[in-house]
Amino acid sequence: MATHALAAAGCAHGWHAVSQYLLHRVRNLQGLPLLSVLYIRGNPAVSAIRGYRKTLIARLAGLNYLDDRPVFETERLCAEAW
Repeated sequence: MATHALAAAGCAHGWHAVSQYLLHRVRNLQGLPLLSVLYIRGNPAVSAIRGYRKTLIARLAGLNYLDDRPVFETERLCAEAW
């Protein structure tokens, strides 16, 4: 079993290979357990994820900061319920 140690990623405005990797991990529900900071705003991959903020928050349990704002517990609970 592989350990995924990515803790922070910036994929704004491109970085095709990184954004494709993240999309693959998110879509397959495997997530990235140590990923706590992600900046993806402006990346074309965003349009490929329906409700991307809610989806990423719900599927990436360790995510504490997404784009330009923190992920609060209330937002996480709403995203998981969605």
